[in-house]
Amino acid sequence: MANGLTILIGLPVTALYFGFFTMSWVPRWLNLFSYPKTDRMKYLAATYLGIAIVIPLVYLGGEELRRSVPGFPYQLVLIPLAPLFFLAKYACLKAFSLV
Repeated sequence: MANGLTILIGLPVTALYFGFFTMSWVPRWLNLFSYPKTDRMKYLAATYLGIAIVIPLVYLGGEELRRSVPGFPYQLVLIPLAPLFFLAKYACLKAFSLV
């Protein structure tokens, strides 16, 4: 129970952190605010869509590993969260034709 609760609390907090990190730094790199408002909305949508894609995948993978490998340190499942998030976000930006 504690492991599942930790994952349920930890993943949204981690996702919020990455969402804040991307929203505070990446727009400067991409010069986002020179885009029209609709493109900014698409960028925000891509960010949160990327989060929505990655969290269930990481959560399900962690739960499966925890069940199948006794004593597996499930916190290690959070390590691929950042690269997965950026790949999902890039795919969403590609879909919105912003990259």
